[in-house]
Amino acid sequence: MESEFVDLAAAGKKAEWLRNLIYEIPLWPKPVPPMSIRCDSQATLAKAYSQVYNGKSRHLGVRHNMVRELIMHGVISVEFVRTQESVCIPSERETLLKFKNNLIDPSNRLWSWNHNHTNCCHWYGVLCHNLTSHLLQLHLSSSDYAFYDEEAYRRWSFGGEISPCLADLKHLNYLDLSGNYFLGEGMSIPSFLGTMTSLTHLDLSHSGFYGMIPPQIGNLSNLVYLDLRSVANGTVPSQIGNLSKLRYLDLTYNHLLGEGMAIPSFLCAMLD
Repeated sequence: MESEFVDLAAAGKKAEWLRNLIYEIPLWPKPVPPMSIRCDSQATLAKAYSQVYNGKSRHLGVRHNMVRELIMHGVISVEFVRTQESVCIPSERETLLKFKNNLIDPSNRLWSWNHNHTNCCHWYGVLCHNLTSHLLQLHLSSSDYAFYDEEAYRRWSFGGEISPCLADLKHLNYLDLSGNYFLGEGMSIPSFLGTMTSLTHLDLSHSGFYGMIPPQIGNLSNLVYLDLRSVANGTVPSQIGNLSKLRYLDLTYNHLLGEGMAIPSFLCAMLD
């Protein structure tokens, strides 16, 4: 995997150079979408989208930070492709189509999500298991760093609502909806997310949600990564203290969260 990640970092730098060149072409339509890089290693893909580098190699750590920056700034996207064909599970494909029906997708990023493309494992932002074909990950983040004005960002990002049908994806372990400011705009974080107990990674940061953190989040016993930046107010539910596997928790930019209160003791206990 080390050599594959080194190759991914090199491809990312070339994609950045090409994207900068395109921006200098006056007649090229703007904004320029992220350059898509295909990868046949799920481990490399997972490392690329991980916020935290846990390895011991310094040179890989530098490359990891570089790749993460390119992804966060909308320069590249890394998508999984299989060396062997894997057909998705029909019930999970139908769930994704129901989920799409509640989204607003002004730039048609989800163009592949339709009945004409029956293998949902090849759809944009979708990652399936190599052997079982169960849907494991959804990468549907948007970043405003890559855009010069709000209108261009609005045309790129997702809006609408998150359908409760998402809870039917019983094997989903990675859900990233970050950066979609117009998704769930003005609504609280859906409590049904607390039923998705297979999740290990949940990123709702800088989405349109705003309100109380549902205590049901404490039911996600397998959660390792939780990012709720700029989506919450009120108090931090004590149930978050139940997340014994949690290694990363970000509650920054929630200006009214726990206003006037001391840091909850259960959060301090989680540092042990």
